[in-house]
Amino acid sequence: MLVRSREDEAADRRQREAAGQLARRHPYWLVMYGPHSRKFWAYPVFNVPAGTYVGAEDPAELESRMGEIEMTCLRGMT
Repeated sequence: MLVRSREDEAADRRQREAAGQLARRHPYWLVMYGPHSRKFWAYPVFNVPAGTYVGAEDPAELESRMGEIEMTCLRGMT
């Protein structure tokens, strides 16, 4: 049985809040935080190649990678 400390729970809550903020800024992405992986994950809900998603330990890094995918996909649509 995994026992989580109050500090772990508080940290996870902050990370989920950060994921929610990212999701609100990027409505064409499903953004979540995985407490077991301790990473942020983002799945595009727009036209991209199947299996496209990104993960990062830091929300700023995730947002940067999301932008790279957006630019790549938009470039491919023109």
